[in-house]
Amino acid sequence: MRILLFVLLIFLPVDVFAAPIENIEKDIAEYSNRIAKNKDDADAYFKRGSCYVRLDTIEQTQEMAQNMDIAARIMLNPEANNIQKLAATSTARQVVEYKKARDKLINNTKAPLERAIDDYSIVIKLRPQFADVYYKRHMIYKSLQNDELARADYNSWAKLDPEGAKKLEKEREDARKAEIAGIIMGAMNALKKDPKNAELYNVLGKAYIEKEDYTKAVVNFTKAIKFQPKNGEFYYNRGNAHTKCGNKTFAAVDLAKAKKLGYK
Repeated sequence: MRILLFVLLIFLPVDVFAAPIENIEKDIAEYSNRIAKNKDDADAYFKRGSCYVRLDTIEQTQEMAQNMDIAARIMLNPEANNIQKLAATSTARQVVEYKKARDKLINNTKAPLERAIDDYSIVIKLRPQFADVYYKRHMIYKSLQNDELARADYNSWAKLDPEGAKKLEKEREDARKAEIAGIIMGAMNALKKDPKNAELYNVLGKAYIEKEDYTKAVVNFTKAIKFQPKNGEFYYNRGNAHTKCGNKTFAAVDLAKAKKLGYK
């Protein structure tokens, strides 16, 4: 298995990243020519911005491939203690080819996503009612962890495309419910093998809080406390569940106990 992973990484075709880069380069050149001819070509700005987003995706993939290559070499030589030297001598040829292609494509200090933001911002000025561009820029801001700007763009998109926003929210809610259901099922199955595992009951309790089934949350936190009576987190969690149920007296007792045990 180790040898197979190593071989796959080392002998990937050299154009595994370079070919997509070349395609993006052609697209960017085409849209840049259109913009040069017409500074108000919102469609060209939008498509060029999307090219920069694709470029960033390839960059992330390249970094992952490089890390996997280094990991494979460490697996083959687990006693190696000079990781930096190991990384420096990596022969993942696709990484070299990628960097050459990317340096050719971008000769300035701006990262692909920054250039995408620039293009999408111009589109918004030219076509302020174009809903999709707000959503695209929202996704970039979200990936950059700029929550304030991401939220503002999301709200603008939702106003312009309420049906799309409603559909997306439903998809997210369905995904959240499915995730919670999976957590509950997994914890219950694990408890069949280990019925005194306090951490599993705690996981169940938190899942039931997410599901807004606060009574079952209290029941499971209580079981967690039974097996680990000095765990402050469990009292804190049960206190929150009691609060959700409207049991303020019980909540105050549990939260005070959690604090006494050093959990805040």
